[in-house]
Amino acid sequence: MEATMSNGMLAHTESFSIATQIYVRLRRVTGRVVDAMYLAENQDYAQYVIDLALGTQDAELTQYAERLRVAMGLYQEPVVVKTAPERVSKIAETEVAARFSVF
Repeated sequence: MEATMSNGMLAHTESFSIATQIYVRLRRVTGRVVDAMYLAENQDYAQYVIDLALGTQDAELTQYAERLRVAMGLYQEPVVVKTAPERVSKIAETEVAARFSVF
């Protein structure tokens, strides 16, 4: 029956399956109860629950959180910090002056 479903429905089914596993484990570990149906549908809520699950540092919850992240397409973009070139040269000048200044 699953073979005849569209990819969107399969992704939702997988997300819901993982959400129910997170629900059970999170309740067992922390006593927190989450809405599995809403978790499988809403990306913002899913990210919140993933952060909550990772915060427990439970190995099983970590696996479920990563599976849910992949199933729902919640990939974290790497953060790139850029410094303006004039800021870099100013920092370098200050460091050199501080190292070689005579008191």
